[in-house]
Amino acid sequence: MKFKQVLAGLLVGTMVVTSAPVSGLGALSALAASEEATDSRVNLAAPNISATAPVAGESTDDAVTLDHSTTAQVFKDTAENPATLTSENVAVTKDADNDGNDIQAFSGQITAANDGENNSKLSVTGDTPMVMKFRMKTDAVDSSDTYLMGKMDNQYGIQINSSKIAFYSCNSDNSWPEVNFAVPDDFWGKWHEVVAVYTGSSMKLFVDGKEGSVTSGRPSAAKWSSFDNSTFTMGYNVAKQNSDGSYKGVYNGKFADVAFYSGGDAIASDASYDTVMASLENRTQILNIDAEAANENAAPNYTVATAWTDSKGDAVTTFEEDKAYTLTATLTAKAGYKFTEESKPATIKVGEENVEVNAVVSDDGNTMTLTHTFGEDKEIPPTEEYTALPASALTGTADSIETQGEKNGNGPAEKATDGDKTTFWHSQYNPSNNVILNQEDPTQNQNNNYYVKLDTTYTVSAVTYIPGTKADGTVTGNGYITKM
Repeated sequence: MKFKQVLAGLLVGTMVVTSAPVSGLGALSALAASEEATDSRVNLAAPNISATAPVAGESTDDAVTLDHSTTAQVFKDTAENPATLTSENVAVTKDADNDGNDIQAFSGQITAANDGENNSKLSVTGDTPMVMKFRMKTDAVDSSDTYLMGKMDNQYGIQINSSKIAFYSCNSDNSWPEVNFAVPDDFWGKWHEVVAVYTGSSMKLFVDGKEGSVTSGRPSAAKWSSFDNSTFTMGYNVAKQNSDGSYKGVYNGKFADVAFYSGGDAIASDASYDTVMASLENRTQILNIDAEAANENAAPNYTVATAWTDSKGDAVTTFEEDKAYTLTATLTAKAGYKFTEESKPATIKVGEENVEVNAVVSDDGNTMTLTHTFGEDKEIPPTEEYTALPASALTGTADSIETQGEKNGNGPAEKATDGDKTTFWHSQYNPSNNVILNQEDPTQNQNNNYYVKLDTTYTVSAVTYIPGTKADGTVTGNGYITKM
């Protein structure tokens, strides 16, 4: 046990008293071998992982991957019974719409040949309604026609020139109904939504939600003819070929979000844009172009989850000093990929250094776990407890005491060990100072010693004291111990 006592005015003392069947195993092995032989997943290379070392007082950080993968350009119809689309020059790029949002845009000349699988779905005839919806952006074009998409010369098509966008078709009586939208001066170089509608008996054209009108001199009634030999194209008109094999009216702008719908209830000839758009959920989507640009910095083919634990295995969110912490990074392979023994990395990056990790791959190859322990637990000596020694256990005496000059009875030796911080002992200075101090030769000092006698034997581990102070706690400078 430890003891502590305050020596009021002079001394505060701290004192210490001193088995499975063989045939079954063979069957399982054969099955495992068969499954392994048919595993078509791609083996993942050893990943490059980076982590931040623990810092006392800081929050935990997630481990991150330094890898990336390259994804190929995507251009395809994702509607049911997808159309067969071909092109020698289609290019998909990332763009930004008029509000700055990312958009996947494509350009080029695309063909859905008549002999392609499911391409017949693009031949819509009779009174079957059809809605063609897409976005476009182009620089200014000249007064000649530039072809956007459709079966063009023999069934239906959309084209643009310097003054208008036109949506036209061929009726069963070989007449050509057409609606158009006059393009404003600020049309060029911006993204616009185009919605071309065949109601089953007439045609409508909306650009950015605004409706066009019937072209002067063209019939307003429409009954689309059947012409299965006409080829569907985007970005050009297969029927407008030059003698050198090139095409007239090639569209050099961009498309995005191309989707066609057909069937369902007839569309009223006076239907608004909102009515047409609301009806799409009740129609069959026959074309939906999925376009994605190639990406050389795509996320790797695995994900990373991080956990930090202390030496007891308990999860932590903040680090403390002088403790060991283990990082566990769990990597999960994406569909079509797997980890193998060759996937195990020897190290991970921590700051500028590489540190060794323990890597374990799951039996199914779906996950790989990386672990590394930082630091070690250091023992912190326990704080020693003590019990204050009562004033009655200490007796104070001194070579010199002041009995006349101090107020309130202060000055005698026992005032330093009475347990009262407001009382104190003082050496004699009245009528004369009998204390001799020699800092260079302490053996010449006289009358400046103070003695503490304990009521029994203790092992002393530390001694503290309070020098002379004022009532407000200000140290006066008197009462400093020079030697103990």
